[in-house]
Amino acid sequence: MIVRRCFFVLITLVTLSGCGLTGSNSFRDMSTAYREVLEDYSNNNILLNIVRSSESMPVSFLDMPNVIGSGMLQSSAMVTGTIMGSTPSTPLGFFAPGSGSSYGPTVGLAANAGFNFTQSSLDNSSFMTAFLSRLKPEAIQSLTDNTAGPKAILYTLTVDTIEVYDLATNTVKELVVNNPLLPDYPRFQEVLYSLIKHGLSTETVIERIPVAPVMSEQTSKDNMRALVEASSHPGVMLLPAKLPNGQPGYQLTRLMPTTRMCLMPQNDATERAALEQKFSSGAFCAPDVPGTTPGAHQTTKTAEQVKSDSKKLALIIKLRSTRKVFDFLGWLTLMQLGQEPKYVMLKASSAAASGTTTHSDQPAITNYEFPLFVIHKNNTQEPALAKVNYRGNTYSIPETNSGASRQVFVLLSQILTLNKVPGSIPASPAVLIK
Repeated sequence: MIVRRCFFVLITLVTLSGCGLTGSNSFRDMSTAYREVLEDYSNNNILLNIVRSSESMPVSFLDMPNVIGSGMLQSSAMVTGTIMGSTPSTPLGFFAPGSGSSYGPTVGLAANAGFNFTQSSLDNSSFMTAFLSRLKPEAIQSLTDNTAGPKAILYTLTVDTIEVYDLATNTVKELVVNNPLLPDYPRFQEVLYSLIKHGLSTETVIERIPVAPVMSEQTSKDNMRALVEASSHPGVMLLPAKLPNGQPGYQLTRLMPTTRMCLMPQNDATERAALEQKFSSGAFCAPDVPGTTPGAHQTTKTAEQVKSDSKKLALIIKLRSTRKVFDFLGWLTLMQLGQEPKYVMLKASSAAASGTTTHSDQPAITNYEFPLFVIHKNNTQEPALAKVNYRGNTYSIPETNSGASRQVFVLLSQILTLNKVPGSIPASPAVLIK
């Protein structure tokens, strides 16, 4: 009896320890595999839509809103043995263990684990509205301080056109387009790098929008209850103002924060003065005022500034939509995969800022430039950051000697995430994979 109890205790310990070890290892392996698959899934999805854009095909995006892990662990235990009767000739002696009898435990353990995930399509109105709309300066402000890459990469991806407008004659003095397929594309790069040199950035300005006429002090006191109720609305304040006769008064005003792109020269005063003589005051970021929120300023101009600005140039920067960002990378793909591969090059000074180095084995690369985006076709032997098969061909982003492709992928992934507004990911899955 003591031997049997020992066997059962041993069986129980082995089963429990096996359950703990197998369950822990299984969960760790499952979570690690999921992270790796999700990373490849995201990168390949971006690359696939770049290739689609290069062939003028519709783009389509998928997302994984839910991942459910499932596991099952089954164990079994038994004791088997051989009993040699001590007196086989008698009924009781036949079942009484004698010399030669033996016992042995048998333990069985089976584990089964896996993931169920939902794959939802983003081909819906909520996502496409944001995807097809121009990026807002607020998005550029969120991405400007991103450590994934310098401003040259971000602006090259997102800026659509740069326009210099003559306010004196109401004519467009110069318009440069961010299209590498055009013959005058080097001029766009020249203008863009000049603006970056002069501190192209973003700032939040506070616009004052009157919502009521200017009132005298006595009128304000007589209507104080209504003014207090109106001031309870977000952004509405009662601010000092002047009556038509010049006397002090008050006016209900809505304060609207707006983000815009502007220049913030960091060089000497002489260069800044030269720029201010050329461009209107609206082209420059307002200096930060001590004690106020950094980057938040009020757009108020004196009559003298308005008169002076009317004789200068206005700077108009238009951003492109996320769809056009994919089109831009599709154009780069066409250029590289043509008979004479061509690359959009960035200056090495920008590379140094992001840790990117130049590579001498890339076509048309000098010691001062590096490619913005590199893609290969049907090169299946090299290690790749992302790889997809599309219409019988394999496209890949090489892991080495890929210029700023890593930074492009990071920024593009973040821009796509900004397009995923509430409601863009369907609550019920479009495709359920088990």
